[in-house]
Amino acid sequence: MTNGHSAPDIHVQIVHIDGPYKGKIDEFNKEHITIGRDPSNDIVFPAELRSISRHHAELIRKGNDFTFVSLGKNSCLMNQTALDTCELSPGDMIWLTQEGPRISFLSRVIKKTPAPDIQKQHDRKIDLSLKQYEKQKLQKTEFTFQYETNIKSMHKTVVRLGSNTNCDFVLPHPNTTAFQAEIVFRDEYFYTRDISGKSSTLVNHEPAIPEIRLRENDIVTFGKDGPQMRFLGTGRFSQVRSTTQDETIPDTSMLNIFDQQESEIETVKLFLQPRTQNKGVTFVKSLISRIWP
Repeated sequence: MTNGHSAPDIHVQIVHIDGPYKGKIDEFNKEHITIGRDPSNDIVFPAELRSISRHHAELIRKGNDFTFVSLGKNSCLMNQTALDTCELSPGDMIWLTQEGPRISFLSRVIKKTPAPDIQKQHDRKIDLSLKQYEKQKLQKTEFTFQYETNIKSMHKTVVRLGSNTNCDFVLPHPNTTAFQAEIVFRDEYFYTRDISGKSSTLVNHEPAIPEIRLRENDIVTFGKDGPQMRFLGTGRFSQVRSTTQDETIPDTSMLNIFDQQESEIETVKLFLQPRTQNKGVTFVKSLISRIWP
């Protein structure tokens, strides 16, 4: 690392001019290259080539340059000059011994492609997703979220949730992705949609793909085995605490029964008014027996 930036990659080619590997090109993307007869070397010469030592030479990267270091008993030569160590330039020819074999050093710097800006990618996805709703009736409304000790209200059209601090509401949970879900208020209804790319935002166990309209008491799960919130209606979401996720999903069949009973109870109240006749009383008794057998 230099000046706070990572060093560029350098691609090295060793061209065999003559010898047992004449015409071969060895390629490396590493900072230390070794040459010799020992099998542990990067360039291994045949065991019968006794003029080459077991550990004959090495190339060591220093910054953006390479240094050649002679390690063997037989001197190496650079452009016909004996050497122990020297700085290499692309095109230099090296005699590994006075009789050869000869190799040529080539190198080039590979510019690194900047890592993608994950934040910008997600922002672009969100911008594109919002454009899909431009022709629909988007409305701002009040949202309130409660998770652990954090309670936050906001007046928005779309609320983004995830573990990234740039989200509208942050869910600091290891199973929640950086950008996990959106809650959208549109046409007087609230919708949940998954933006994690993993289909891991669920509404009552169902993936929010592309989106699911929320109903009161729905349970929204943010990530696989992630935190859960109950939709309380009118833009309010509250954390659900439970030992198992199955326990948190409302039993809609029971809710339907309660709705039916409430309707029947209202009917009972009508018949309990002072003008109730005998027939009405008989009906009430039969109705009560249905609700509380």
